[in-house]
Amino acid sequence: MLTCGDGHRVRDWVVTAAHCVVGYSKDASGDFQPDGRRLELVFGVDNLHRATPASIGLPEAIVRHDAYKEEEDGEKFGIRADIALIKLRSKMRPQKLFATIAETRDPGEFLTTAGFGATVGLSDVKQFSRASDGRTFWAYSATLKQASVSSAPLEHCHKIWGFVDERHICAGLPFSGFDDSCNGDSGGPLMKIDFESRCPQLVGIVSWGARNCGNSLKPGVYTRVSSYIEWIRQHTALPIVLAGSKAIPFSARQKELLKALDEALVDVSQRINIRIEKLGGKSTVGVGTETLDFTKSGESTKFGLRVESTVSGRLVLIDLKPDGQIRQVLPNGFSASGANVEASKPLFLPEYDKHGFDAFEAEPIPGAGRVLAIIVPPIYPYELLMRGAKSLSGAVSDRGVKFDGASGVAYLTHLVDHIQRTMAARPATRGGDWGYGYVDYKQVSR
Repeated sequence: MLTCGDGHRVRDWVVTAAHCVVGYSKDASGDFQPDGRRLELVFGVDNLHRATPASIGLPEAIVRHDAYKEEEDGEKFGIRADIALIKLRSKMRPQKLFATIAETRDPGEFLTTAGFGATVGLSDVKQFSRASDGRTFWAYSATLKQASVSSAPLEHCHKIWGFVDERHICAGLPFSGFDDSCNGDSGGPLMKIDFESRCPQLVGIVSWGARNCGNSLKPGVYTRVSSYIEWIRQHTALPIVLAGSKAIPFSARQKELLKALDEALVDVSQRINIRIEKLGGKSTVGVGTETLDFTKSGESTKFGLRVESTVSGRLVLIDLKPDGQIRQVLPNGFSASGANVEASKPLFLPEYDKHGFDAFEAEPIPGAGRVLAIIVPPIYPYELLMRGAKSLSGAVSDRGVKFDGASGVAYLTHLVDHIQRTMAARPATRGGDWGYGYVDYKQVSR
């Protein structure tokens, strides 16, 4: 029976979630057989139909953390010390992929989880037949799946679940909720990729989440493995160490994401024209790279934007600042409904009554920046942009949602991912009611 995953194996030990092994005890034959189904551990395959005796291990002993406890209070839920160790009867042959244990602390860090779990919440365990010996096995999925998620602030997660602390990791997809761990993935890995080695590193173990998997309002919760390294050492006598890692540089990742956004919206590009207008000064046309020079004595540092589009819809406006900071200008904390754009009718912004502030103001940060404008159709789930942005950043104001460092990369990552999925799911009308444009600028410090 396979209804859980395992996150990490070293020699003849496997780490998994404690709730996966509740009720397991050894019978007279030496097997662990809850409900008459033998517990097996499968290694090195991405399709359970193709599992062979060489890839199947049997447990010799199960060690569950003494502090393991499920807690519930009304709508709040949590699991403490959701970690367990399984000792194999015999050492398995070496696998090609060994994960090291690492740490993740930055909200918005891009992570990966994998398992043989369900792809839809509240699914039932299915019965399959193994090709090598015809034996029946039960699982939610016979093929390995993976999902990309990003870490969420613990404070945000605690408000939702209640029983969350520094020994947990929260992760989900703030904009779409498409990808998530699900039933049957429990005990499986949450991994980060080291930028230099490109190898996966284990940071968490799938613990619990929303019943309707992929719920963007409720991020999944994972056991933080680094919190239990001493416990693992104590029971396994293995020299487990916390590995260092190097993340992809923010600037390099941002360039990759902007290229991906250009490619996703290539069919609808050039439908929007943006003009940067100094208030009380000369306007600059939104073509090529314009210089915002605020060095002249007494000159206003305030400016506005004029947007013209050949399609109607709702406006998403993003400012990529010279210092790497990212700001979602629209929608913002004042106007979550954003701004409506009518085809061939210029829109000047900001307007205080509509957008919550009356001017943009240049900051003393020299360098190159970019203003992105995306027109989305009326049927687009626009409210997800504000809800997702809030989950990644605590800096929400009438002037927009501000992101720094890892949270900015996570914001762009999930925005691009959501747009790619949305466009791919609508091939018949691809681009018919979307618009995309941008203006690059260079800012001179005053």
